[in-house]
Amino acid sequence: NTRARAAWATAGRLTGAELHAPDGRRYAAGDRIVTLAPAARGAIVTSQRGVVDHVDVDARRLWVRMDDGQLHRLEGDELSADRLDHGYAVTVHRAQGATVDTAHRLHDGGGRELAYVAMSRARRHTTIHLVADDLDQAAEDLRRDWRHALVLPRFDGHVA
Repeated sequence: NTRARAAWATAGRLTGAELHAPDGRRYAAGDRIVTLAPAARGAIVTSQRGVVDHVDVDARRLWVRMDDGQLHRLEGDELSADRLDHGYAVTVHRAQGATVDTAHRLHDGGGRELAYVAMSRARRHTTIHLVADDLDQAAEDLRRDWRHALVLPRFDGHVA
């Protein structure tokens, strides 16, 4: 999340004043966020994602447009580290139920069930990132972790 936010800032995707949350995180218009707990007013649920639309530094509040299109105000305890985080990258568990155009998965184990959840989030394209010494080791790691899967993903030969 830290690296992704820095890249967005460099690209000019974050604008205006920054709100400094109690835990030291900073939020600006354009930031991707994810909720870690329901909002007090019950309008937001856990793991909902959105984009900061507007920051009111003086009132210490954020206006966030959630991925469902709804605009919500977050303030007070809703800005704490146990309630709100940057949402550029999320865990597979937190992404469950989300649908995106493109997904990236850092494979670090977890078996085929977790892989299925991760790989079924994207409408168009999923990229698996795997740390290995070489392609043979990468293929072996995936075979071992997903050996009971019915279909292995197609490897296009591209190595990043």
